[in-house]
Amino acid sequence: MARVRLTADAHALELVVEDDGRGRSGAVDGIGTASMRERAVEIGGDVHIGGCDPRTRVRVRVPR
Repeated sequence: MARVRLTADAHALELVVEDDGRGRSGAVDGIGTASMRERAVEIGGDVHIGGCDPRTRVRVRVPR
């Protein structure tokens, strides 16, 4: 199951996607992950990918 949450405050938008999948143990970032990080940084945001096995959590925060 996946959960998606989009929140906003006066300064930023935050998107969080979590799933109950295989997790990221031993996973390395690929082109897609690098591209997400680069695009977020270009507009002053950030991307965090983590979680606790077996859950994966992706959080993207960008300025409004």
